[in-house]
Amino acid sequence: ISIGDWSSDVCSSDLDKIDELINKYAKNLSVNRMPKVDLSILRLAICELVFIEEIPSKVSINEAIELAKLYCDDKAPNFINGILGSVVNEFETK
Repeated sequence: ISIGDWSSDVCSSDLDKIDELINKYAKNLSVNRMPKVDLSILRLAICELVFIEEIPSKVSINEAIELAKLYCDDKAPNFINGILGSVVNEFETK
């Protein structure tokens, strides 16, 4: 099984947990109201941060920010960076 297939399985099977983390740290914006591209970038990055230890957190965050710069509005990179930073802080303290 490839890492892409495995990560897709992990992300989809733990989507509720991932969305809970997004809702926890996205101030005044739920996953239901979030732009779909922003949401997809966050879901993938959080999946990598929480479930795929082989990928360093800095790499996941940097790639998510770069994707946001390419495909989202001007505010999205900072928004995504803030949420991912909070997720990393939560899991580093555990």
